Amino acid sequence: MERLSKLGKMRLVELSKIDDSKYSHVIHPLLTRNPVKNPIIVGFDSEWNSETGRLLSVQFATENSAKVYYIHELNAKTLLNYVLKFLKLRTIGKTRIYLICHFAQADISKISNYLSDFKLRVFNKAMSAEMIFADDQTDYENEIHQKRSFRKGKYYVKILDLYGYFSQSLANIGELAGLPKLEENRAKMHILLKQDRRRYEAYAKRDAEICVRAFYMLRRIFQEKFGVEILFYPTIAGLAAAVFRTHYLKEPIVPNQIVGEIRKTRNKKNVWKEHVVKETVFAGDLNVRRLSLLAYWGGRAECYGRGLLHAPLEYYDVESLYPSSTLLQPLPNKDTLWIKFDSWIEAKELEGFCHVRFEFPKTQNYPCLPVMPFWATKLYFPLKGESHCTLAEVRTAVKLGARITAIDGFGFRPTPNEQNHVLGLFMKHFIQLKKNEENQLMRETWKLVINSTIGKFCQRTHEYDVSEMLTYMKKTGMPDLTDYDVYKNLKHSQSVGGCWSPEWAALILGKARSIISELVACGSLLCSTDSGLFHKGTSLECDALKELRSVGSDFVKEHEGDTAFLVRARLYAIFKNDKIVKDAKHGTLASKEEFSKIVAENLEAKHDLKQQIHKTHLAGLKDVVRKGSKLNAEEILERTIKWDWDGKRILKAPNANLWCEWSNSEPVVELTEFPEKSKQNGSFGRPRVLTKEQEAEIKRLRQTGVTIRKLAEQFHVGLATIQRMIRK
Repeated sequence: MERLSKLGKMRLVELSKIDDSKYSHVIHPLLTRNPVKNPIIVGFDSEWNSETGRLLSVQFATENSAKVYYIHELNAKTLLNYVLKFLKLRTIGKTRIYLICHFAQADISKISNYLSDFKLRVFNKAMSAEMIFADDQTDYENEIHQKRSFRKGKYYVKILDLYGYFSQSLANIGELAGLPKLEENRAKMHILLKQDRRRYEAYAKRDAEICVRAFYMLRRIFQEKFGVEILFYPTIAGLAAAVFRTHYLKEPIVPNQIVGEIRKTRNKKNVWKEHVVKETVFAGDLNVRRLSLLAYWGGRAECYGRGLLHAPLEYYDVESLYPSSTLLQPLPNKDTLWIKFDSWIEAKELEGFCHVRFEFPKTQNYPCLPVMPFWATKLYFPLKGESHCTLAEVRTAVKLGARITAIDGFGFRPTPNEQNHVLGLFMKHFIQLKKNEENQLMRETWKLVINSTIGKFCQRTHEYDVSEMLTYMKKTGMPDLTDYDVYKNLKHSQSVGGCWSPEWAALILGKARSIISELVACGSLLCSTDSGLFHKGTSLECDALKELRSVGSDFVKEHEGDTAFLVRARLYAIFKNDKIVKDAKHGTLASKEEFSKIVAENLEAKHDLKQQIHKTHLAGLKDVVRKGSKLNAEEILERTIKWDWDGKRILKAPNANLWCEWSNSEPVVELTEFPEKSKQNGSFGRPRVLTKEQEAEIKRLRQTGVTIRKLAEQFHVGLATIQRMIRK
């Protein structure tokens, strides 16, 4: 096949942001680690005056007791003192104390000098903090999520966030842990303290009690079932990966070799010593790995019409799409024989990756091969073109009438070893746990374990790491990194996670897309990763449905409706009897109630009323670093909903009134190397000069927390243009 078009080259540019570990790293088994010796686990919470932000109290809880301490200022040292006072500890040996709280940034924000006194880590909305006290510098065993250079002292105190394990409200966690949260008005805790101290203390203690009980429950379950110590892993995703690598993975899954590297370290006597560090690295065909990276795409999300549609409708969802795809998809191992092919006849019985040139019939409304052009970060499914994808997707394309004009790549002929892989055993076990679990909290936990493990196979670090920024700020004494020239110098290449396996990740996601694509082709109005909207009575019988049912899954009807308001793939509302039964509001600030109200008012008015949405945003650690915000401070974001079409398909009636008319859409015929000068939503071309009004609006939106990427998309300019303008 001819060399890559510019569309394909852009994918290589994205991959170039990842360091060479993307080609060398190998997922390998982990040894079962001994549990932490005699850890002291304490529930931790704080209350404050919501009007002044002044701290009112801190409270601690164990399984047997709880206590409130009234204090208005808190630092790392006083926090330790109150913990020791609560535990009635005076002089003991090396001690590990774990403080368990929910949404830790709120409690950490009340500790003065937390940036300098703590080592902070952020895991999405969860946060952990570590601090050390005393002169003894003897090392404890290293924890997985710590740097080896971190030195441990007499008292090692770590704040762990329950939100990293249970991404639910504390009220839900308490209910499901058998300790219901007490109801009080958080905005008036200072008034409650004055009026009824007993009620205040009962409420304050209960939050800490829920944290410690839920954590103990989770810790006991993972120790008893899997022998895994959750204190080493601050998130459920890390915990899931540890279970897989210790109990299921028995050997590396790709050809590998062990290499040694000489390193120098300083021992306790301050003497430098040389030692050899052994590392398992990839020793297979780099062409296979490279092609798997090119074929790694996200889920399918498309809207096949736009506007207001009155008709009997049914909304379906695949039960556990990614786990089911894992069970159905043969996966390679270190002994897999990879075959190079350059024709469809050679490839059609194989599993693997390819670079394919294709053309669907003009009558096909649901082409299924993914293409991402260099001028947009969207996944398109055109009628003709070139794609890097999996062979499972090509087989679905052929079923839908595609003509393969050229293809090359690498595949393998599945044997029982590839069909009955260890990841399938892992999935079956946790799917069964989920089905048998009566506790809703743990049922959600098993679901997170199943899905997060797949995400780990292609996990990589961010180009800008918050922890590294904090280290830089400590060294330089800078209070923040609002200066973009300083900030951009901290950008670095991404590196891959410990579970890196792009071959598995690409095959699983490709299989998932092929399944949903075949279901969508039955006549969908909307596709959103694992779900679809259909006219009532649409026949969904197809090979993909039979495959799902063969592994205990199904395409289940979740909602019925009589009206659909579809804007784009992840912005819609489905009604029944004038009430929304299913919606998606991606890219908006609106709550469910706000979104429902805005849609209803606009539909009644038959045009966009441009209502302003105000949302309270709690400043996270990234806001502290980049904007100089105060941690957990309330920031009011203000925005209107953009009702634009996503441009992934061509509207047949582009001028139809969104609020009272309906337009079907048809697939893009072919994506060219350069976009056309115009499209239905406006111009692809980026203005060379922003007006003063636009610049003022951009600065205002940036101050409210709108990301640079969102601003670039909204004003049709490049990221660099926005960055230069903000620095003016």
